[in-house]
Amino acid sequence: MVEHELEMQLMPSKDENLKLTLQFGIRMHHAGLSPSERGVVERSKKQFYKKFLYKPFFVESSMLPVLANPVNAEISLGTTSTKQGIMEDISGTYFYRKLFANPNFYDLQNP
Repeated sequence: MVEHELEMQLMPSKDENLKLTLQFGIRMHHAGLSPSERGVVERSKKQFYKKFLYKPFFVESSMLPVLANPVNAEISLGTTSTKQGIMEDISGTYFYRKLFANPNFYDLQNP
């Protein structure tokens, strides 16, 4: 959202906390909102859900570049400490199945 659009949305708001949080992209919905404030808060959610419903986001396709993050989390928590343990964890996922079903898509060498 461009800055002048945000200012236009914030002008009629009497809720100082809402004005503050909107500046950071956070919208708070509560019973004390005026109809115009409620519209500002709900409008962004409506756009989010429309995007979520109509524009597909393939989670398994986005997993490979960030796979190290959950693996490192499991290691640091002590849940797993071996390569075999990591492979057992990953082998139960949808990502693992897609990886071997279409290795070229994931640029996998020697599956």
